[in-house]
Amino acid sequence: MLIGTDKFLDACKSMARISGIPGIRWAVVPHPLGSAPDDILMERARSAVEQFEEIVLAK
Repeated sequence: MLIGTDKFLDACKSMARISGIPGIRWAVVPHPLGSAPDDILMERARSAVEQFEEIVLAK
């Protein structure tokens, strides 16, 4: 599963296009991750899982 933060969304889209997979989908969570407290990280992880389910189930 691919996960990116919103700060790097444009870079992720560019890399996908350059790599020949412009339609690839990934979970997007708020930036930053490294300095976020554990409770915020858990919220972002839950969000990523929900997005992953949508991607896998093609919703």
